[in-house]
Amino acid sequence: MGQMQKADVRNCTSTQIEALNGFRRELVEDLKVAQHKRGWGLFIDSCFNHCQTPFGATWHSPISLRLGNKTIAEAVADWYVGENHGVEEIDCAFPCINPTCSSQLDL
Repeated sequence: MGQMQKADVRNCTSTQIEALNGFRRELVEDLKVAQHKRGWGLFIDSCFNHCQTPFGATWHSPISLRLGNKTIAEAVADWYVGENHGVEEIDCAFPCINPTCSSQLDL
């Protein structure tokens, strides 16, 4: 995948999108072992830049990426404190772009 595609997934060819979706399908399938297991959780979003995980500020930002109207911080908190054992939030496949993904905002 070239720099143009890394900067904006909308620049990917249909072949590249299918490769991304193939990876996603395999990942979700492989993680099914975690579904419905007490103490396990999933937060799989479609943000291709992984902008939500490296910085604490991103986790707690008012514009943080959301799945099921939860930020990654809220989903992890639910999982950690046990409010919802088996937390599972899985985003849509490409070309679905999550509107809460800050990588897609025109800043």
